[in-house]
Amino acid sequence: MNRFFLIAGLTVGLLNGMACGRTGDSPPNEDDSGVRIVLEGADDRRLLSFYIGGMVSDEGQDPFEAGFVEERSGRFYLILERISARLPELGSSLVSAAEDGAIDWAELEPIIQAHYYDYRPIPRSIADLRTLKGDWRVSGEWFSFEVNGVMSSSIRRIHVPKDALISALSSYRESGNRIMYNAGTTFISEHVEGDRVLEVSALTKRNDGYWDFYAYDESGEQTTRIRRDPTDLTVPTRCVGCHFGNRLFEPERSFPAESRPGPNGPRKMYVSEELKNADVVRMLDEHRKRSDTILGLYGTLFISQLKATSDLSSDLKDLLDRAGF
Repeated sequence: MNRFFLIAGLTVGLLNGMACGRTGDSPPNEDDSGVRIVLEGADDRRLLSFYIGGMVSDEGQDPFEAGFVEERSGRFYLILERISARLPELGSSLVSAAEDGAIDWAELEPIIQAHYYDYRPIPRSIADLRTLKGDWRVSGEWFSFEVNGVMSSSIRRIHVPKDALISALSSYRESGNRIMYNAGTTFISEHVEGDRVLEVSALTKRNDGYWDFYAYDESGEQTTRIRRDPTDLTVPTRCVGCHFGNRLFEPERSFPAESRPGPNGPRKMYVSEELKNADVVRMLDEHRKRSDTILGLYGTLFISQLKATSDLSSDLKDLLDRAGF
């Protein structure tokens, strides 16, 4: 596991509204139920909020505020008694990992991989996902385009609900010039080879502001791996590093200019010329900001499409005005 993809570059601030956990000036005493957890990252609190908070609550709950994790003098402790009472199987795995007195990332990652899907309200199959979110392949309610990027050597056909984009862009100014999505927003990415869908990756925004990352294999069943050379991407742990970090990726980094090919093929966004609006790209600066830890140029392309449309409805004209276009 290359830990760079998980924890390197986590320089962005904590999510707005994240509550502070309980702190103390002294280490835990002998009868304390906390076990030290050491991730050795620049933003361990955020990672623990994402992973532990997501597993102890369907809605996503601040685990510090709820007492599942504590911070003491800059160190972090899992309160195993509380975790075990809520989730016995997870607690048992953590207790075993803590036999040497602490839990590090090499011990925590396989526990996350083994339990994360069990404790998140994630659809069990692509069929279940379609039932819950609608059929992105045929519905006119989704905004879609194709891209070759660093995540996969396959072309990815990405879909996002238009109403989610409209809502996020309508509040762009009020959100401090940031594109922030509502809880429940889901992005769908089909990894395709011709007419064949090799796998599907997706993310859905939780109530606590984080996103669930999940994937399905060619048979439509859940998988924790996305095929990629030279090493597969592990879901969710390898997703988190890129989305939480500040590294820029092609082709989004160079867009609307063409980017150089990568080691496994082109880096390209397959969109019409009218969607390559340099002014919109520059104004939103969407990939660099990653305001909601989203890496793509969804708002940029959608605004560019609206600006290139001559017969917009009055509501969409108002959207452009509210977003400053």
